[in-house]
Amino acid sequence: MKQFIDDVSIRNLGRKGMETHLFKHLNNKQIRELISAKELAEVEQEKSAQTLPKGSVKYTIRRMQPSQAVDVSKGAYSSYGYTYVHEDVYYPDRVRELNNTDKLISFVAITDQQEIIAHNAIENENGMPPELGYLFTPPVTNQHISTEKAASVL
Repeated sequence: MKQFIDDVSIRNLGRKGMETHLFKHLNNKQIRELISAKELAEVEQEKSAQTLPKGSVKYTIRRMQPSQAVDVSKGAYSSYGYTYVHEDVYYPDRVRELNNTDKLISFVAITDQQEIIAHNAIENENGMPPELGYLFTPPVTNQHISTEKAASVL
């Protein structure tokens, strides 16, 4: 058995018997090393041929710029009303200052028309471990882009 199994775990379950787990570690090769060159070429060709589905919106994800703090606050309000737990998001000056001090690290998904279609941030406050928060997708205001289309992109 030791020839075929790398590790064994046995747990006593009392009157219910014993639980045995047998482990066999697979080789540590990358997927590129495990598939043929032909399969790899097919996958690469498929990836390069992919296009956005009809009605999709092209966007870029990047750090929020200080000038976008007003749009972020508007987006939070249009998404949550005044119900979001971190009220700082409703004050553009606070959003800007929290980002300047990296207590909040905001990222926006922005269209080619410079419209914010999503926001997410890393909260880095009060000596706590960083966590994701401030996530919202505001209604899209460009007339040629519907809210459903923007939401489907994310």
